[in-house]
Amino acid sequence: TVQNISISSLRNIQIPAVNKKNVDTFEKEYNSTFEEIKNIATSALNRISESVLEEKILENLLKAGWKKEDISKTERIKFNDRYLIPDITLKDNGSILAFIEVKQSSLNINDRIAQIKAIQKQHNALAIISLGDYFEVYKKVKEQFIVYKFASAPTKTDLIKIIKEEN
Repeated sequence: TVQNISISSLRNIQIPAVNKKNVDTFEKEYNSTFEEIKNIATSALNRISESVLEEKILENLLKAGWKKEDISKTERIKFNDRYLIPDITLKDNGSILAFIEVKQSSLNINDRIAQIKAIQKQHNALAIISLGDYFEVYKKVKEQFIVYKFASAPTKTDLIKIIKEEN
């Protein structure tokens, strides 16, 4: 510590002046950093919420009669020179029967539906979007898509029936 400061030393201390430009620059940097932190926090909360929903959906699938070996969370589906790793994949005899994308709300769901349609143009698998207790099953028929709605998890029999159904 400095026990005493001479008057001549005090006269030489530079004190930064606060001007409008400095304040504006600081405020801009603070706001952009705050927005970035807010976006990261929102993204983390969304992932946690979707993870909780995935666990609920897995429970509902098991209650609907699905066997653990027919449910996967590690499959990769190739489409348009890209890959999608679905939240949940449902299989029948080792082949992909359907893939599930979990969403905590229906906001921004149109982008996911467009991606699902691109995948279904290349693969014969059903696509399912789930909000937890509600399931929409998408089936590609010629150049259009049919949506089947379920208030609870569809069974394997339900999905096989949809695939075999002539439209």
